[in-house]
Amino acid sequence: MSLKINNPRISHCADWGLLVEFGERINPELNAWTRLVADRLRQCLTDGILEVVTAYSSFLVIYDPALLDTEALRKTVFACCSEKKEDKAFQLSSTAEIPVCYEAQYAPDIEDVARFNNLTVEEVIDIHSGTEYLIYMLGFAPGFPYLGGLDQRLHTPRLDTPRKLLPAGAVGIAGSQTGIYPLASPGGWRIIGRTPLQLFDAGKNPPVPYYAPGDKLKFKRISCREFQQMAGEQNHGK
Repeated sequence: MSLKINNPRISHCADWGLLVEFGERINPELNAWTRLVADRLRQCLTDGILEVVTAYSSFLVIYDPALLDTEALRKTVFACCSEKKEDKAFQLSSTAEIPVCYEAQYAPDIEDVARFNNLTVEEVIDIHSGTEYLIYMLGFAPGFPYLGGLDQRLHTPRLDTPRKLLPAGAVGIAGSQTGIYPLASPGGWRIIGRTPLQLFDAGKNPPVPYYAPGDKLKFKRISCREFQQMAGEQNHGK
């Protein structure tokens, strides 16, 4: 690693959390290091840690102060950062393929994205579905993947006024990123398609069955008919 990341900034979050920050950039190498140190911490301290939540270049440790001393936790974090050996098993990642229908009824903003970038709708679809993305983190809503690697030709600002409700599975673009709304929710990203897959199910283990931070993700174009068929199969399988 060429980044100077062995001395993170650590700050308290109430009396139950530590925020560990390695930087403020959206960077694949920095994100990989963040996830690696978080994974090492999970393995080192099994008693007292309730959850470790990773972001772009930081992670939050939620712990029980009655079971785990704060200073001991801080020292363990620094120890995990000082290890130079790469964890080969951690470097392995899978690639998720998410089917998306880009037809107008599922893509209310795709013409705006095309117009903003001086492209045709077909070019937008080809570029978006022809790129492999890195899942930096899950956030905003359960299972929402923040994807890096969006082709610069598709960079488009988010809506001036967010929509009050987007359907589950909506695929959007905001600035230099693309992502998927796993649940129906408000949102200000520009919607260019929709997947029929149920991306979050609290009754399943894991509740996000298709991908995780660090995985790669690709979109596969499908027709309206395929969308409806797959959506029906998803509902039938519940």
